[in-house]
Amino acid sequence: MTACSSRLQWLGYKTEATWGENVATMTTPFVVPHNGMIDLTNFAPVMIDSPRAVQWKNEQHRGVPGPFGTDASFTFEMDLLGAEAVTTGAVTLTDMINLLGYIIGAVTAGGAGTTASGTGTTTTITTTSSGTFSAGQMGRAGAAGDTKGNGQWFATTSHVTTTLTVKNAMQGATVSTDVVYGAATISTVESTCLFAYPGGALQSLRYQLETADGQFLCHGCYPKSVSFSGLMPGEVPKASITMGVSWVEMVAVTFPNATAATTSRPATVGGAEVQLQVYGTTTRNVIACRSLAINFTLGVVPIVGYNSVSALQTCVGATRTQDTCTVDLVIDAVGTASTWWDNFQTNAAYHLLAGLSTAATTAIGFYFPRLLWTGKRPTQIDGGGVNRIALSFKAVTDNLITTTDLTAAMMKIGMS
Repeated sequence: MTACSSRLQWLGYKTEATWGENVATMTTPFVVPHNGMIDLTNFAPVMIDSPRAVQWKNEQHRGVPGPFGTDASFTFEMDLLGAEAVTTGAVTLTDMINLLGYIIGAVTAGGAGTTASGTGTTTTITTTSSGTFSAGQMGRAGAAGDTKGNGQWFATTSHVTTTLTVKNAMQGATVSTDVVYGAATISTVESTCLFAYPGGALQSLRYQLETADGQFLCHGCYPKSVSFSGLMPGEVPKASITMGVSWVEMVAVTFPNATAATTSRPATVGGAEVQLQVYGTTTRNVIACRSLAINFTLGVVPIVGYNSVSALQTCVGATRTQDTCTVDLVIDAVGTASTWWDNFQTNAAYHLLAGLSTAATTAIGFYFPRLLWTGKRPTQIDGGGVNRIALSFKAVTDNLITTTDLTAAMMKIGMS
């Protein structure tokens, strides 16, 4: 008899009432729509070699089974699916969105979709609903090719009564019956070190990893890192997530698991636009972007302590510290090499709205409200035989114009 295929897997999780609690219940779990094989390379403890003295040249005493240290973890990848449902009305938070919100910091489902009720301007939309979008939240307006909102992304400045003001100008003014799409907005947290899921309390997760040949129950799980890929035109956007584990036990459960993951499919990158503008300026500035890289490093520190649930557990909590994020762009030179050479020296801050897609139910966009220059002064590079310019920025908290954690967040991801 041989082992089963490694592609036969299931991954689900529940929230824990206390860190690493000794509970095996997995009723109505959140099922992760992950891709491929879960990486368990750093999953299990190692044997600690014995230093005990011996009398024979190759004699060796048995080692000591090691504990689950702060490096214990598993890694999985999942597609960024978007909202998975229409957002012309209320926005529902899906399993994937909730998980990303927990990992990155926060998530809000506000900004219920509505319609325009009259003619606005390129930076204001007159809406039929009042005040549904919170400051800092993301959304979309119009339809592709309508020369107004074009179905593209916006970041909200304010929504007072029926006037929705955006941080980045649209191509044209919206008119009555134009759709204004709501979005789930995932954002970094700027004023707390807690893991909110959702609600504000310190929170760990309990994961169950199942294959046809073995099942593991992971207690006291917390995010260690997240990285984004598939951001180029024609690619499928993805997130690779590493979860820390406080302690693990093997279980015997029925496989396949009857609780299924979503069957929603992602959209490839395309049809959206990238706007880069000086911080505080709303004038529309779509750039000829040819490459986008978002390098996000999650700031999480595991806490080692004595008050553990398992005898092999060393991690008894975790806290958020400073996240870091850089954004690298490659744009067409089109005679502007001297402009960006000078802009670097001027050293003004920028803000960036990077849409990946605008297809309803699968639309994804990123917004960075305040970017500072980093790296080398931009000159000119060869990009596929074409003159191009590489720009590098670091994302920072927007603490200059802010009233809430959402407006201050250095990175926001919209799902619509």
